[in-house]
Amino acid sequence: MDLDEAIAILLDLLRNGRAAGYGYDLFARTGAQLAAQQRHPHEPFMEGRVRELSPVFYEAAWELCRRGIVRPVVRRAGEQAVEEGG
Repeated sequence: MDLDEAIAILLDLLRNGRAAGYGYDLFARTGAQLAAQQRHPHEPFMEGRVRELSPVFYEAAWELCRRGIVRPVVRRAGEQAVEEGG
């Protein structure tokens, strides 16, 4: 997976309203999860694959911020935390 592919996946998620999570308009891990599922559809445990892909998706998200496409902020206070102690 290269940077351009990761950017394309994140842009597609943004266009389709599926990129948000934890108070952010763009939650980069969502792109990594989608890419892992597309590349390894029959693998039962994706967490390792998601971790492998995460760096390029975080870089892609930052590149989209740098270009002014998204802003690195939380929409509402408190939404960025997980519910159960994480």
